[in-house]
Amino acid sequence: MDSNALHFCLLHFQGVYMSERIEELEPEDALAAAQRVSETVKNADNYDELASAIAHRYAMRSDFNRAVEIADTINDPFAMEESIAAIAVMLSAVGREADAFELVESLEDFSHQATATSRIAVAHAVNGDFDRAIEVASGMDDNASTLVDIAYQFADKGQYERALEITEDLDFPLGSVWVRTRIAQDYSKAGRTEEALQVLSQALEQAEEIDPPNEKAGTDSEIALRFFELGVVERSREILAQALADAKSSDKIYRDAALAQAAAGHARLKLYDSAVSIAEAIDSVYMAASTLIDLALIEHEDESRRADALQLLSDAFDLIVEEVPETQRDEAQRHHLLARIALVNANFGLVDRALRAAKSIGEPDERAQVVSSVAVRLAEVSKYDEVRTALQELDDESHMANALVKISQVANAAGIHDEGTEFLVEATKLVEKIEHPVDRVHTLMELAGTFKTCEDAKQLASMFTQALSDTKLITSEFQKVAALLSIADACAKTKYEMDEESKELLWEIVVV
Repeated sequence: MDSNALHFCLLHFQGVYMSERIEELEPEDALAAAQRVSETVKNADNYDELASAIAHRYAMRSDFNRAVEIADTINDPFAMEESIAAIAVMLSAVGREADAFELVESLEDFSHQATATSRIAVAHAVNGDFDRAIEVASGMDDNASTLVDIAYQFADKGQYERALEITEDLDFPLGSVWVRTRIAQDYSKAGRTEEALQVLSQALEQAEEIDPPNEKAGTDSEIALRFFELGVVERSREILAQALADAKSSDKIYRDAALAQAAAGHARLKLYDSAVSIAEAIDSVYMAASTLIDLALIEHEDESRRADALQLLSDAFDLIVEEVPETQRDEAQRHHLLARIALVNANFGLVDRALRAAKSIGEPDERAQVVSSVAVRLAEVSKYDEVRTALQELDDESHMANALVKISQVANAAGIHDEGTEFLVEATKLVEKIEHPVDRVHTLMELAGTFKTCEDAKQLASMFTQALSDTKLITSEFQKVAALLSIADACAKTKYEMDEESKELLWEIVVV
């Protein structure tokens, strides 16, 4: 970012910034302490990650001067401008659009300028200020995708004619088709069948202009589903056949993804056997497994097909565990898909299947995270006996405590307060057993977020004091900042204000 432009922006926002340098001040809160400690992080990538997080939080407080000043210290130019662009969007959200655009115009990377401007325009549409949204979008060199997003907002608010009008002259057939299929779906739900069919026919006509074939395959599948929902079954299957033909003719690099879309389209039209056959033609093991998971979710909605859905999940699992990852990317895909299978099974209430998938993940920390997520998902579907079974697989106090906190939140949100309290008490008892101080801090702050009443004030203060004391014990500067950010977030969530003892601990953390 141009230093002169930045200086001008800072002066214009809130006047000349405090003459004293930030590092010469005692930290007034956990976020200021995090910023101070981050200056000692020597690894550039680690520093950039922390600076971006800290800048974002200052912007959330509407302290935009400091947010921009910190973001401007990010070493990587792309990451730095990405962070400043995000701050500009937040400036606009609080009504300071002129200042926001000064920041946008100071960015050197056109893509960041375009992204920020688009987000500002769409935010106006979300808030119902469509005239301003269109005005902002009109000033963009390439505004087609932004106008499509604005059209979606018109549709969200039932202004279908305006939505269609915006997309009428766009040189972006893919976006126009998606808007029309969305509107057709709304018309269908409202019983406006004739209007739905008319808009769908327009979408189908526009879809002929879409290139390459893999993108056309996806839109045709969606159009086919909308016709099917309207009872035009034969027509929907004709369109779906064309979608499959387009998928098969796609370039090799896109073919598997296009086939996956076609398979899902067939399943949604209840052509289940055809869907599975298409999935079997996918070359990539990981894409094939992902497609089988999608098909399982679709088939499970049909009560008569639930056994088949479970078999598809089992097939996906077998595909993954039999494949030996060759690269880090393969390993990441493998973990992601095993986590998906675990969570889908948990969503179906099948704890044994869920844990089998989770325990197939080789990396211990990732495995524990997935087991924790399985336990939480089981709570979300009110399978509390199964929750206990899942928790038994956790032998790490940190993961166990965090899972218990989340489960208690799920239970309380569902009105099951006795269960919620029981899980919360268990989590509280576990905190002292957590070995690493950074993990204790994160868990304490998760717990703190559950205490919101005046009666909890004493216990809340104790938790923050303990978290700060534990932060002093952390030797890694990166982890120390991460802990301070957790404390800052918990303070914001609970409206907790540091007392003198806490401020003294903050100062000790900074000077260590």
